[in-house]
Amino acid sequence: VLVSNIVDFEYIITNSELEALLLEINLIKEHNPKYNVLLKDDKSYPYIEITDEKVPRLLIVRPSKLRKKNHKLYGPYPNSTAAKKTIELLNRLYPLRKCKTMGKRECLYYHIGECLGYCCNKIDKQEIDSMVSEITRFLKGEDKIVLDKIDAMMESAISKLNFEKAKELNELKEFVNVTLRKQLIDLNDNIDRDIFGYAVYKGYISIQVLFLRGGKLIERNSSIYPIITDEIEDLTLFISSFYDKNNIKPKEILIPDIIDDALIKDVLNINVIKPVKGKKKELVEMANKNALNTLKEKFELVKANDENALNACCELKDLLGISSANRIETFDNSHLFGTYTVSGMVVFTLGIPDKNNYIFIDEVQKCSEFEKAVDSLFIKKNCDVYITGSNAYLLSGEIATLLSGRYIQIDMLPFSFKEYYEATKDSGKSKREIFDSYLKYGSFPYVAYLENDEKIISQYIEGIYSTILLKDVAAREKINDISVLENILKTVASSIGSPISTKKISDTLISSGRKISPNTVEAYLRALTDSYILYKADRYDIKGRQYLKTLGKYYFVDSGIRNHIISQSARDLGHLLENVVYLELLRRKNRVNIGKFAEKEVDFVATNMNDVEYYQVSASVLDEKTLERELAPLQEIKDNYPKTLLTLDEIGNGANYEGIKQINVIDWLLG
Repeated sequence: VLVSNIVDFEYIITNSELEALLLEINLIKEHNPKYNVLLKDDKSYPYIEITDEKVPRLLIVRPSKLRKKNHKLYGPYPNSTAAKKTIELLNRLYPLRKCKTMGKRECLYYHIGECLGYCCNKIDKQEIDSMVSEITRFLKGEDKIVLDKIDAMMESAISKLNFEKAKELNELKEFVNVTLRKQLIDLNDNIDRDIFGYAVYKGYISIQVLFLRGGKLIERNSSIYPIITDEIEDLTLFISSFYDKNNIKPKEILIPDIIDDALIKDVLNINVIKPVKGKKKELVEMANKNALNTLKEKFELVKANDENALNACCELKDLLGISSANRIETFDNSHLFGTYTVSGMVVFTLGIPDKNNYIFIDEVQKCSEFEKAVDSLFIKKNCDVYITGSNAYLLSGEIATLLSGRYIQIDMLPFSFKEYYEATKDSGKSKREIFDSYLKYGSFPYVAYLENDEKIISQYIEGIYSTILLKDVAAREKINDISVLENILKTVASSIGSPISTKKISDTLISSGRKISPNTVEAYLRALTDSYILYKADRYDIKGRQYLKTLGKYYFVDSGIRNHIISQSARDLGHLLENVVYLELLRRKNRVNIGKFAEKEVDFVATNMNDVEYYQVSASVLDEKTLERELAPLQEIKDNYPKTLLTLDEIGNGANYEGIKQINVIDWLLG
């Protein structure tokens, strides 16, 4: 196939084999040839870094993403979970600094005993150095120092009858014994080294890399590729390029005897050994055996899968008494408490799935380098990929910058009133009673099925609110003082339906004794809108046809959360109604703004492409002066776009005031 696609052929003369090898590596990286996969595997293993700071921190890093030099790195670890658990263990035992920047007051870590409060307390440098020294020794393989420390803490906890604490410490000890203690390789030294092995089978080469750190075998790297030229050249190219992106070079590497060790040494500039006997030769042989075993297992797995699929088709055909089971169609129906039924069909041809693939990746921020996996799935035929993730780590805008190709952002909102009504209409209550519950308890789907149990609903909403606020907003923005964030939310919640500025919020908080700048308020509001707790509606100058940057309005994603934050009252009905209408317009239109016409204000200007609609919202317009006030802004606008007055009034529903229609808001929401 490769030869049949050659259009032209060029060659470059070099002065030595070393120059030729380096040139080949660089050309492959530059042109990314289709049939050469050896340099396309850029898997990067995580390391633990002790930062070079006055008060060090423990971080998980990948060498390919480091910019500065002279790191104190320890690893590699098989995956980020192992590295994270190791850091969690060390943080429990050694109270080093956790925060990226020093605050002005102690944070949560200080109060739970995982930090000494370096931001506010003067800590002796000798104490810090002692902790760093013990951590370093542990990361280099001296498990005993940590095990002894855990034993001492366990004895102290038991003597104080704190058996729960002792149990937690015992679990940490088991983690060290079971997870961190790897196979010990007796070489009478603690030199960090990598061992390369290979095997060839049925036109494929399997390459195995064993990582030895501190005399322990901690991890391995397995790679299988079709042979491009021959095993010698392919293996030489693999070893020469292995440390470009992937891992930190060890003190020495052990390689098979078919490789030119002098050439590899010139390329990598590290000690290269081609052992001929002894323990090191046995290690290379062990790597070779692992490589062959991995390769044969892969072929056996492929063969077994094919045979199993065909055998299953034959058995199913006989069991069902049909002439053929080469094509199988299966169906599944799901529903939400008897409503919103969804059906799915899966097709198998010759025992193999034959379908349009819908791939859902949830909590995508937990998947290392997920964007590469998504991009590889995107190029497959009949494949749609859906991504969700926590805003504590990754915003939708950041996801978009990581992905190549086209994508669609699907904005999700809680239940509309129409959906809420469908779920509760058999409760025996009137539309108005159901709507009142919708305003009071909110629109999260589960609320609709809690049958107005106020205690359970309150606990449910509190859980959602705390999770979003603490995990998403506070974690992402590294906010230590949650009370400031909550005070901003309370201020906004009290101002629904009213133009508000960051300075006004800042002044309000200052007057209540909380000093905060408008810039900080703006940053917190941005974090709240990024996490979809709040939505901001900017003002639009209808006459001047331009968007205004000041005095926008904020609306809550859910009235239940808003009511949870502040106590509601009867006079609050108009603001809640406006919030519900705003969210419904977001579902129906591309853009929703606050309208400004001269000195008057239109509640909402909703647009779809070139279509424009104007809305005024009022709980009631039975009072004649209220009706005149609500109609006045719409009457000033002389264009022919639809104008609507939404109210809860039954009287006047369907009235037309010179082209302005009055509609009952419940009927409009259900329409």
